[in-house]
Amino acid sequence: MRRLLLLLTCLIIFTVLGSGGVIFLAENHPFRPGEAGFRWQQVAEQVHLRFSRDPAERHLVLLQRRLDDLAQAESEAAQLAAALSLSTALEQTLRAIPQAPAETQPRLSQRLRQIAAAAQPILAQLPANLRQHPEIAPLIQQINLLLTVDLLLLLPGSGQPLTPIGPQSVPFLSDDVDHSFFPLIGGHEAIACESCHSEGSYQGTPTRCESCHQPPPNHFAGVCTDCHTVENVAWRPHQFNHVGVSQCTTCHLADKPASHYEGECASCHTNTDDWRTVAFNHSGFTDCISCHRGRAPINHYPGQCSQCHTTTRWSGAGFNHSGFTDCVGCHSGRVPANHYPGQCSQCHSTNSWSGASFNHSGFTDCVGCHSGRAPANHYPGQCSQCHSTNSWSGASFNHSGFTDCVGCHSGRAPANHYPGQCSQCHSTNSWSGASFNHSGFTDCVGCHSGRAPANHYPGQCSQCHSTNSWGGASFNHSGFTDCQSCHTPPGGHFPGQCSACHNTSDWDDAEFTHVGLTDCRSCHSPPNDRDHRPPVPQCSDCHNTDDWDD
Repeated sequence: MRRLLLLLTCLIIFTVLGSGGVIFLAENHPFRPGEAGFRWQQVAEQVHLRFSRDPAERHLVLLQRRLDDLAQAESEAAQLAAALSLSTALEQTLRAIPQAPAETQPRLSQRLRQIAAAAQPILAQLPANLRQHPEIAPLIQQINLLLTVDLLLLLPGSGQPLTPIGPQSVPFLSDDVDHSFFPLIGGHEAIACESCHSEGSYQGTPTRCESCHQPPPNHFAGVCTDCHTVENVAWRPHQFNHVGVSQCTTCHLADKPASHYEGECASCHTNTDDWRTVAFNHSGFTDCISCHRGRAPINHYPGQCSQCHTTTRWSGAGFNHSGFTDCVGCHSGRVPANHYPGQCSQCHSTNSWSGASFNHSGFTDCVGCHSGRAPANHYPGQCSQCHSTNSWSGASFNHSGFTDCVGCHSGRAPANHYPGQCSQCHSTNSWSGASFNHSGFTDCVGCHSGRAPANHYPGQCSQCHSTNSWGGASFNHSGFTDCQSCHTPPGGHFPGQCSACHNTSDWDDAEFTHVGLTDCRSCHSPPNDRDHRPPVPQCSDCHNTDDWDD
């Protein structure tokens, strides 16, 4: 007994939950055609129909719902699924209306015609490939038929569902045919029946204008009757009801002036009777440049107007600087003289202009801001090479690898010190223990001037000595003629340069060129004997340098 009660309780709970779910899906219709849950929603709608008091009215509700799904579909896949669902709903509605009570059928038929009128422009806006789909093209024809034919004339008097009749070849009996469902007026009045009903076929004859009349290139994509009337044989004048139309560019794309707003005409031109009455709702609109490009004042902010101005009031512009760092983009040239040339946001904040603070952490280009503020005779380089951003005192310079000592310490060398760079003798590790690399160095006098012994050769030490060993000096006399600068001749010797008689190759092979010389007594005293004539001032008075005996 207890088990039976438990089963009944569970059954009641599942029934309540199931019926609640069916009612929720049928009434709220949360899913659309093409979505995963739409199939279960259709099942719930069919179950709900079975318990409806007025099934035909319920079918019209579902038909309107499927039309709304099609109107809201965005992708082609969603449009295809919605159109197929609309076709199924229309077929079910056509079957349900004849089964309704006779007194309600006119009202139901009128409601169906209203839905068909609303469906026609929605179907006309579908892409061409969808309108030509084998399952959607008949739906479009059926909607158009509902707008031209009195549905009550097609309903059988027996109240049975309207069923399609297969195509049959029936000969034309006469011209006296009730054609009120498609009035033959205007240009259609004089057309023979066979022009539309070929081979005696009545069923499936198209009623849309485009089925027979090919529109011109770049023509309006809607139905012909939106502009034309069949009463006028010449198909003119055109009269289009623009009320509620928003896609103007479908027809008037070429009528747009140069540099005009690229959007829909209806966005600004809301009065279809007067094209010059323009009113654009700027509320919530932010892309001002798309229409007003080039109308900003000179040197104005180049961004969107909506970043400062509002559509309610042009004056009183307010820019939200929060998080904005590119100050120079707007305020270039407004800084004081000799101010930091970088971005304002590096020192100032958007909350308060005063209390500027620059984060010097990791910053090394001190001269870029503080040029000219160093003390007199200060190191001319970057402050960051000695100082840190944490504390100005306790400066420390890393001399490792640095060789330009004179750049900072010029004038601090001792008196008579070597005038060159300190780094040529000293190292940055220890000031003492200076060592100079004399290898290849020849300017000894530059450092050691005045240190040569007395009466020493006054020239460069490197002309006799080498940097490897001070002893073993060797002077290259080759081509050298100034002997007296180092060597004084013996007493009573020719006072002139040794090189006048001697050469640097062999000292004993002295040879003096007497040609043209007349001052013989400066070297040779004449003999003082009895055979010799009394001395005369010069030997050259009697002798010549070519032959002494002559």
